[in-house]
Amino acid sequence: DLPGLTIVESDGGTVTTEAGAGSDQFTVALSAQPPGDVVIDLVAGAQFPQLLDLLRPGGRYAVAGGIGGPLVELDVRTLYLKDLNLLGCTVLEPEVFPNLIAHIERGRISPVVAQTFPLERIHDAQTAFMSKQHIGKIVLTIDGQGHALPGD
Repeated sequence: DLPGLTIVESDGGTVTTEAGAGSDQFTVALSAQPPGDVVIDLVAGAQFPQLLDLLRPGGRYAVAGGIGGPLVELDVRTLYLKDLNLLGCTVLEPEVFPNLIAHIERGRISPVVAQTFPLERIHDAQTAFMSKQHIGKIVLTIDGQGHALPGD
C-alpha cells in the first residue's frame, strides 16, 4: 500500500516514513532530533517542506522520484538560511547497473515485483501504476504470460 519511502539519518540513527494508504500525502511521523544530515526522498509531493525542516544547517536532500507529485513548494529562505544542498539522483556510474544485475543473479538481492501483465494488457499495467497502491515494480511480459504473485 506504499507508493514510497523516505529515510532520514540523524546522529547515527535512521528514521523512516512511508507514504501511506493510497494517498499522495505522507504520514509525517518523523521527529528527527537533533536535525538530520541527509534526507533521501523517492516520493516528493506535498511533504517536501517538512522534509527540509528535518535537516540541520548544511544538510543534504536527495530526490530520485516524484510519485507523490512532481511539483513541490519551496520557501527559498529555508534553502539559503539553512545552507542546504539539494541533489537530483538519476545519473549513475557505468558500473552501477552491471553490479546490480550481478547481485540479482547471485541471489543477494531480489527486485520486489508488485504485479506482472502480458504486453497486451499494457493499459491495465498503466492503470495499476497510476493507482499508486503498489510496492515494487509493475512488470510487462512479452511472452503473453502475466503471472500473479504467490497468494494472489
